Formats: sequence, C-alpha cells, structure tokens
Amino acid sequence: DRKSVRTYLAVRCDTGTDTAGVLDALKAEGRAALLLFPADGLADQDDLIRRAVGEGHVLGLTTDAATPAEALKQLEEANGLLAHIALTHTAIALPTSGDAAVAAGLEEAGWLCWDGDLDGAGLGQNELLRLLEARQSTTRITLDNSENGVRTLPRLLRALRGDPYDYRVAVETEF
Repeated sequence: DRKSVRTYLAVRCDTGTDTAGVLDALKAEGRAALLLFPADGLADQDDLIRRAVGEGHVLGLTTDAATPAEALKQLEEANGLLAHIALTHTAIALPTSGDAAVAAGLEEAGWLCWDGDLDGAGLGQNELLRLLEARQSTTRITLDNSENGVRTLPRLLRALRGDPYDYRVAVETEF
C-alpha cells in the first residue's frame, strides 16, 4: 500500500535565483516545506526569509564549509542573523562540501543534517515523478530554486496531494 510513503520536501534556496517563485508555488498549493538558505548569504535574502517564516515554512541552512569547525562557526553566526532577521533559529543544516566528516561533526554538535534521497535538481518533471512513483517508503525530496525547480514544484505538489503520499513538513522532531 503506497499510502505509507511518508514524503518530505526541502528546497535549496542557494542554487538559483527564484526563491520568490518557490514561495509563490508553495503558497498556491497551501503547503509548507523545509527551505534551506545559505548560511553565508542570509543578509541578501532577509525579505524572503521573513516571508518564508510568515507563511509557515521551516528554515534550515546550507553550509559549504570544508571542516566541521568552520561549518559550526558559519551556522552559529547564521543563526544569530536569523534571530535578527526573523526572530527565529534553526537546528537543521545541509552541508554541501561533500565531506561526510562535516555532517558527522555537525550531528555530534546537535545539528540535524538534511539527507535527501531524491534529488530533483536538474531533473525534468516527468523523470522526478517517475522516480517518486517507484518509492515504497519514506522519501526526502530535494529541489532547488532554479527556473527548473520552480517549474517542477507545482506539478510535484499536485502529485503529492493524492492518496498514495503522506506529505509532511520536515520539522526537527521528524528527523
């Protein structure tokens, strides 16, 4: 029974330029998601961060730091800025360096690391939906804020509306 396919969605807001389009698509479907903003670029997206928080989205941070110590420093500084921008903080991170030691170090320090198992960045809508249909249990989809991601998001959200999927927002208690 595919009703048991628990589905989470995160959108990286550090790879493209259309975070407003992501927020518009989510709002049109009445959905919230985990939005991953770059730890080193929050000041440039302050209005979008406030909008995301106001619309009920969960925030996380991406870090491209090469070591666990650098990542922790970057994330803690970003949390300070999040507190200033939107009176919030996060414990969810996506290390993007590709070094497993960074993720391990963050988790040891109490951070929850997003671990998507279906990367929709660069995939066409049909390919993403085909891969999603093959899932038999929990899946964590990662999209980005590129033009392709924004174009794909409405169709994905409509597909997740149906009975086969149990769509949930990736909150800290779900990790």
